[in-house]
Amino acid sequence: MYSTPDLLDAAKSTVLKSIFRELKESGRRVNIIAPTGRAALDINGSTFWTYAGWTPFHMKKPLEKLKKPHNWEFIERRLSGTDVLVMINQHGRESSFRTS
Repeated sequence: MYSTPDLLDAAKSTVLKSIFRELKESGRRVNIIAPTGRAALDINGSTFWTYAGWTPFHMKKPLEKLKKPHNWEFIERRLSGTDVLVMINQHGRESSFRTS
């Protein structure tokens, strides 16, 4: 896990893009996700929702229905195809890297 709480947003984006590029060049399957579309665009990533295959329609479903196995197949495939998942928090105070 890497934490970059004191870097400016522009510096964080530059650091993340550099780390992303190096990991990709080493053959790792890397995904970067952020809570908002704006944050995702800044880092050439996707939102948490998009990564998980969710839409606003999912918020209308009862929790018991969302827990059913067929709802998790896409997420399991996405996670199993990811070596490194970079998660950016909303305020840019911390970046988390999880490697498999």
